[in-house]
Amino acid sequence: MRSWVRIPSYPYSTVLRAGRRHKSSNASITKEGDCLYLKPRSSLARARDSFFLPKIKPGEKTVTHKGNISHDDLIGRRVRDIVKTHTGSEYLVTFPTMDEYIVNAERIVTPIYPADAAAIVQSLDLHVSPSIDDSEGPLEVLEAGTGHGSLTLHLARALSPGYMGVSPPAAILHSIEKSKSVVDAAENLLKGFRRGMYHGEGVKFYHADVEDWLKKQIAERDSTAASFDKSTFSSSSSTLTSETSVSSSYTPFLSSCVLDMPDIRPIMPLLQQAMHPGAILGYWAPSITQITSVVEHTKLKRIPFYVEKVLEFGNGVGGAGARVWDVRLAQVRSRVKAAAPQDTKPRRASAGLRRFFEETEKQKSSEGFGQVSDAVRDGVYDLKTSPSEDIPITEDKSDWEMVCRPKTGERTQGGGFYLIMRRIGQQPASHLADDVQ
Repeated sequence: MRSWVRIPSYPYSTVLRAGRRHKSSNASITKEGDCLYLKPRSSLARARDSFFLPKIKPGEKTVTHKGNISHDDLIGRRVRDIVKTHTGSEYLVTFPTMDEYIVNAERIVTPIYPADAAAIVQSLDLHVSPSIDDSEGPLEVLEAGTGHGSLTLHLARALSPGYMGVSPPAAILHSIEKSKSVVDAAENLLKGFRRGMYHGEGVKFYHADVEDWLKKQIAERDSTAASFDKSTFSSSSSTLTSETSVSSSYTPFLSSCVLDMPDIRPIMPLLQQAMHPGAILGYWAPSITQITSVVEHTKLKRIPFYVEKVLEFGNGVGGAGARVWDVRLAQVRSRVKAAAPQDTKPRRASAGLRRFFEETEKQKSSEGFGQVSDAVRDGVYDLKTSPSEDIPITEDKSDWEMVCRPKTGERTQGGGFYLIMRRIGQQPASHLADDVQ
């Protein structure tokens, strides 16, 4: 049962707020089992002279190239106290920052590094309240491909106002991983940071396949969804009809999704059902070809997700230095015009397409275009044709090519790629006309 306290906020009103449990992010006294990061006192010392202690235990000692440190000397210390090795070298006692913790913690898989993880969380635009809107339910976020747990830790911190000291939780993170050893390691990583302050009822780990998990969740939340199958999609028109496979009382439950998987195309129909309209889907991939395959699949199958942005993350630059990529499916003009029957009435290019031509004409002399095939260069990138010229539309897959290039004027170095999509309503066939080039 919740306890309510009255907190004055403005002279003419009061606010009722659920009583919450607060935890300090920077405990002042160390104790047994704490994770510490010892830094050399000397300002001339190198960063590599610092060392990471995942857990301090009575009676143990840590051997370093600067001497040995007894764990008994570390227990009961205040943050920024000075301790000495047996050779006299001085170190400052600190709790590791989240960045230091992720980089130095034991790992069995490669992590998403802190700068990139922070940029990914920022892209989800999460706004958490400690109270639950009865009409919408809790804010639920899906992370598929838990991996190292670095992104899980960042997501948990972002959602913590909705579950720390709040019962039932107003924000829930579902983290799914197929490997039992990997999901156990990720949960231990979360428990080990700042005495497990972000490990609570609002973070749930699952050893499962994400496709099976989504099917189970949809079935549990709506009895008619148990019979959902991909065969409910019309193979002749490639148009999704799955929104009729659940009852009118069914409500989507996911506000955001972050996927770190080799291929997300098989689960796109399930994500369509599970995500609220307007929800953000983020997909992290090491290769741009993985991104293009998702963009192509979404467009040709008319899955209701809109591509908002594709970012290239450099080594350690995060979102602050990420380069924006132009990744979309477009028709090759020369093929479409050659194949169009003479009696076919073409559609006029959209206003958005004409603006694209005008903007691109201004950038023709700029550098930075990606490498594309001759077929695409001769058609998709041919800007000599008047933007107001009538262009016929075709849904023949052979008439489509991927536009895949870094946008002009952006800066960064090589790295992984991050696709940001937004769940939208069902799209009519005419939406294809806006992407002809």
